[in-house]
Amino acid sequence: MENLEQFLRSRREGLKPYELYSNEQISAAEQRLGVSFPDDLKVVLRELGGGHYSNFESLDGEYGIVGETERYRSLFNLPPEYIVLIEDGDVGMTLIHLPTGTTYWIGLYDYEALIGGRPLHNPYIYPRYGDLVVEQIKKYEQEKAGDNDE
Repeated sequence: MENLEQFLRSRREGLKPYELYSNEQISAAEQRLGVSFPDDLKVVLRELGGGHYSNFESLDGEYGIVGETERYRSLFNLPPEYIVLIEDGDVGMTLIHLPTGTTYWIGLYDYEALIGGRPLHNPYIYPRYGDLVVEQIKKYEQEKAGDNDE
């Protein structure tokens, strides 16, 4: 995979990023959660921001990474080595396992299985968060190219 930062910058105009985050904002979120984000998440926060391709709404706020992670920690015993990027009842949820960087896009029914180390039903598992973002963007580009062919 080409450098994630270059990949995102080369597509910035077509993706129309919104609410990009500064290193200071990222650091504040890490401190609030008591974690260090993976480098690829930091790149996406700085270069793309939240939205469809990044699988999170925002960094902070009730439905942002910080809010979702705090909610899952307090209500559903989320272990500290995970962060929740988004929980969307219709689509499922996306989490990152911080020690490995493994990113899970799972149905809500699989949350307890993931946390308990049991087999998952139908997960999308990515070795790194950046792999998920690149896949999402490339899918969008293929769909857009198909629309232009018609």
